[in-house]
Amino acid sequence: MTYDPNYRANLWPDSDICRQTNKQLAQLVDIALVSKEDHITLWGHTPTNSIASTWSSWGTPEIIVKDGGNECVILKGDQETCVSAHSNITPVDTTGAGDSFAAGCIGSRLLSLSAHEAATKAHSIAAQVVQRQGAISN
Repeated sequence: MTYDPNYRANLWPDSDICRQTNKQLAQLVDIALVSKEDHITLWGHTPTNSIASTWSSWGTPEIIVKDGGNECVILKGDQETCVSAHSNITPVDTTGAGDSFAAGCIGSRLLSLSAHEAATKAHSIAAQVVQRQGAISN
């Protein structure tokens, strides 16, 4: 099972309930796709590898920390890998970039690609989406 916390403060009665819920869910999922921006908003952690280590300590076996157009960090067990994002693109509309990344990553894992291959594919899909208006790639 995969979980993308996608924190939106207005959807929670308070941030403490959200934090506790995330800790509980971390124990139930196989993969967490955590946005660095959302995590910092909720928890205040800043280093990407610290975010991955935190989720690992809560019991998630594989964590992918998304960081917009920057590299993502994958932590699986004690092995940490960084996967670079595409650098030669001009974003037009970043709406849907994180969801596109997540879809590419989850779909690739369902097709038995490794975490690194899945993140590479996910970066590619997100890069296509942000270069068009309206969060849809043809």
